[in-house]
Amino acid sequence: MVARKKFLIIFLILVLLFIGFDLAPLLQKESLKEISFSDFRLSIGPFLSGIAVFMSYRAGIKKEKSAMKQHNL
Repeated sequence: MVARKKFLIIFLILVLLFIGFDLAPLLQKESLKEISFSDFRLSIGPFLSGIAVFMSYRAGIKKEKSAMKQHNL
């Protein structure tokens, strides 16, 4: 379980870095009118993957906590 949690954290960090680098050129645009959907299109997939990884990580933590409670009883 520890290896899986480490992998999920590393993957989540990589996803966040990718999204940050992908959206960085948006900060150089002068007005909001210049931003279009095509600027975000390459970030939607990694964003959704990041959400799925985060939810999986949270579920793993909850499962681990409930297992610890059962073990302590």
